[in-house]
Amino acid sequence: MKAMSRRVNTLSVFTLCLAALLPARVSHAQLLLSDDFSGASLSPLWAVQRGYASLVNGWVRTQGSTPGSRDAFIMAGEGSDWSNYQFSTKFHADGGGNNWYNSLINFRVQSQFGWSQGTFYSLYIFPPNSAIPPADSIQLVKFTSTSASLIDPTYYASGLMTAGDNAIDISAIGGSFTIKVNGVPAASFLDADPIPTGGVALGSIWESATRYDYAYVAPIYTINALYDLTKVHKGGSTVPITLQLLGGNGVNASSPSIAVTAISVTNVGTGATVAATAPGNSNPNNTFRYDSGEYLYNLKTKGYAAGTYNLNFIAGSDPTLHSTPFLIR
Repeated sequence: MKAMSRRVNTLSVFTLCLAALLPARVSHAQLLLSDDFSGASLSPLWAVQRGYASLVNGWVRTQGSTPGSRDAFIMAGEGSDWSNYQFSTKFHADGGGNNWYNSLINFRVQSQFGWSQGTFYSLYIFPPNSAIPPADSIQLVKFTSTSASLIDPTYYASGLMTAGDNAIDISAIGGSFTIKVNGVPAASFLDADPIPTGGVALGSIWESATRYDYAYVAPIYTINALYDLTKVHKGGSTVPITLQLLGGNGVNASSPSIAVTAISVTNVGTGATVAATAPGNSNPNNTFRYDSGEYLYNLKTKGYAAGTYNLNFIAGSDPTLHSTPFLIR
């Protein structure tokens, strides 16, 4: 394939394309939750479940106390049908009590009462300055109405956190959960019997205080290919790629308000990657055309050699780079 012989570094293509199409933070379009805590008071999207919460200089500060309410949490989407999503936030542990520097970030919250009652997942985060051992680590705990259990007894993320601000990204797809700390993959967890849906919560334990800079929840879609995946197309032809976006419940979530944008094409056999192109003006700005609950992209394959390829694309505010295959003879 002549076009593929002019090899382009895969990471460079992805970096340049995604940088041009996505903002520094996840786009606010189609988000399940978006709050940068810049208001004068806490948004009605949140409920103060326990303790105290105040807005200070663009951060929300959760604070537990004695006497009063030990622990502090704010919740959004409790008991909702949110399923597959990425939950992104940034925290700064202010400490309190006996140097209890910590952050508790909960997801798939069906119900929550305090820090350990209800049905939800809780990411325990102990920064390097935490007096609660082991410092500089994270763990994932699952709470249900009848039990509490560690998803994995291992402590993760050593060396990835600071004693100051730390960004956390939680990706939840079915029973598979991945955690990034300050942009670096820190841990992956698997629950064979997952809590299927639910909202999110931010908080701190006991008499400590933790601040949060923002909270974004972006849906993660699965792809339903509507074209024949087994068909072998002639090199140089236009390959029509039709698909739907499915929500976590398997229901078609495709919508004209959710833009799907082609990014690149990867040769599965060689790993070589080039920019995706469409003939003429069939897909302006490389955007899939939406019609009647599905999306269409006309992929130009001039110069493609025989082989298996992936068309890589993004969908709305979903941070995932999705791929769908096609064959060339």
